[in-house]
Amino acid sequence: MEFTFAQDLFYNTLDASIPECPFPERVNSLTTLAGKYQGTSLTVVASLTNTYITEKVQKGDPAPDRNNLSPALSISWKPFKATNLRIRASYKMGYRAPTFNDLYYLRVGNTNLRPERADQYNLGLTWNGTFGKEGAGWLSATLDGYYNSVEDKIVARPTLFIWKMMNIGKVQIAGADLSVTSRVRFGSDHSLTLSTNASYQYAVDISDPESKTWRHQIPYTPRISGAANLAWSNPWVNLSYIISFVGDKYSLPLNVERNLIKGYAEHTVSAYRDFNLRRVSFRLQGKIINFTNKMYDIIQYYPMPGRNFRLTLKIKI
Repeated sequence: MEFTFAQDLFYNTLDASIPECPFPERVNSLTTLAGKYQGTSLTVVASLTNTYITEKVQKGDPAPDRNNLSPALSISWKPFKATNLRIRASYKMGYRAPTFNDLYYLRVGNTNLRPERADQYNLGLTWNGTFGKEGAGWLSATLDGYYNSVEDKIVARPTLFIWKMMNIGKVQIAGADLSVTSRVRFGSDHSLTLSTNASYQYAVDISDPESKTWRHQIPYTPRISGAANLAWSNPWVNLSYIISFVGDKYSLPLNVERNLIKGYAEHTVSAYRDFNLRRVSFRLQGKIINFTNKMYDIIQYYPMPGRNFRLTLKIKI
């Protein structure tokens, strides 16, 4: 059995040349006590974290003091000695105080923001192992399902020219994350690596059953998203192909056609080479980003660039 104790203290200020700046100051204290049990097949970790925040401003009213105690518990169990399968479960009482910028940044901040609180539950599996002749292949997979009940969720909503911070009274979130990574060696200097991940997130507003947005997906939160990366390592030029995809989402709480932002898939190819000159290491990398020239929006009415190119030289002495 192991125990740890940690104490962190943060001090933040915000200065600006504009007269509207409130010149806020924040003192943030984080105190954590954690314990860990490590057995042959079972690992249990428990922690208790206290958050205390106090602020003052030269103009206007500061956000109120905040004090919160958050417990957390996680369990990892290896049911079979012969395999690397692990079953994981966890609970955490999440607490997120508004950041300094959330509260005070010019025209974006909102000093009326309330802290975000959540009950977070997770159940997952992990497995990794080798395959093929002499273990030439390696595979790792994780699968997690989760459920969160969130009060006063903090979100950013874009207006015509700027973002504005706001709370959503109560949000129900359920989802699943899957990731798989595989690597295969062939020859002495070649390998192929495939990394994939996919997420499903059902995040809906349940603040008011009489509201028009009851059980509507919250803004800028797609139901599905993911990415895949195929990389070839070799003695000449390392190559990779990346595809990332994001499903449909909505720009406002009301899930109607006029607020819909269509999903997209972005494709990128990359090539890089490492080399040394005397005692200096170099990496030269070139990328073609969005090489299919797909037109899409991340923020409604603000289209992202089409096909673009990037050349990077990194030097390590």
